[in-house]
Amino acid sequence: MIESIINLMHLVNEFKQMLKSKNVDKIEEWIERANNLKLRKIDKFVNGLKRDIQMVRNAIIYEYNNGLAEGSVNKLKVIKRIMYGRNRFERFRQQVLFLENNGYDSTISGKNHFSFSKCKQIKTNMILMTEN
Repeated sequence: MIESIINLMHLVNEFKQMLKSKNVDKIEEWIERANNLKLRKIDKFVNGLKRDIQMVRNAIIYEYNNGLAEGSVNKLKVIKRIMYGRNRFERFRQQVLFLENNGYDSTISGKNHFSFSKCKQIKTNMILMTEN
């Protein structure tokens, strides 16, 4: 039991080091060692890696990601959820454009971040606007 935990810790650290060093050549060897542990959760993770191996390789090699697009989609969904049943499309469009210019808090770790306190404030403002 303890030996399995130690092996798992080594495996996780190797994976982390592989990501940091961007050494994609070791991925096949790492997958083989992970399969040898015979742990169900690790096997599921490895199967996911194998299924999308080329995307995994690209993620290790390149700095690019789709975080900006995912963040924008998330922001739109939050606004849409808040405004459900209250407004027409034109008001929704105005709110999205307003938030695009004012709704980000860039002080959190130097990245764009849609703060939930800001979301609560916006929700209150939208409710007040629709009641008028």
